[in-house]
Amino acid sequence: MKNFKIKSAFTLAEVMIVVIILGVVAVFTMPVLLSEVSERVNSNRQANIAQKITKSVETMIVNGDYENITNTEEFVDKLSKYLKIVKRCSSAEIDNCWPTKKVKTPNGGTYEVKNAIKGTNINVNSSEDNVRLVLADGASLILSFNPEVPTPSAESGFAATTKSLPMGKNKSKDFAYTSNATSAIDFVMDVNGGTGPNQEPSNDGEYYDIRSFRVALFSKLDCPGYRFNGVCVYDIGTNYTSIGCTENSNNPKYCGTLSGYINDYYAGAKKHVLSLVW
Repeated sequence: MKNFKIKSAFTLAEVMIVVIILGVVAVFTMPVLLSEVSERVNSNRQANIAQKITKSVETMIVNGDYENITNTEEFVDKLSKYLKIVKRCSSAEIDNCWPTKKVKTPNGGTYEVKNAIKGTNINVNSSEDNVRLVLADGASLILSFNPEVPTPSAESGFAATTKSLPMGKNKSKDFAYTSNATSAIDFVMDVNGGTGPNQEPSNDGEYYDIRSFRVALFSKLDCPGYRFNGVCVYDIGTNYTSIGCTENSNNPKYCGTLSGYINDYYAGAKKHVLSLVW
């Protein structure tokens, strides 16, 4: 007596249904995934640019090449000995070193790059003319130097600082970022060389390719308090509400790794401050 095995297989209709379902899922998930990957890549680029410039400036100081600098042009003259700059434009050639004529601002508008002439035009406390640079990695910078900031001392060493940057999925990472050697400079950077979307951070906390070294940005940010060296200083008092951080996933932008309290006032204060700045 022969044994017969029953073979089963998907019908064409079943295969098509699975393909359609996967396609629908991809349509909704791919933009999110791509955005998260882009945010992570751009943050790594930002940190890399900051580190390269910091190292270059520290070497300038150690070699005694930082003395008696009176404006941004002179600073860049000396910086170019230590940092590979493939293109440089003065404030009179505003559009020639930036990949786009306009950038998108947090409120959905646009900013014409040609207007970023002086430090004050990029929210930096300096009336000096800016200089535009294109680095070897393709990044574009609009840099401002403040000659009134004292020169750091190489003998006393450089105080390194870290910076927390977004890594997608509402996560962040602390990067070795800069030091007090760069305290006299600030700049706006297009970290991906104009690939897009050419947009500053959004009001809801999403970060794109236009980044700030410290506080420099094209958009004129409203400051509810007063500005000190380009930083908005504001006494938040008790004019904010706490956030429930028992489940950090509910408020990942504000609840830190140490959160877990039913009423987290630090998280509430952080949310309040971010809502004021952006």
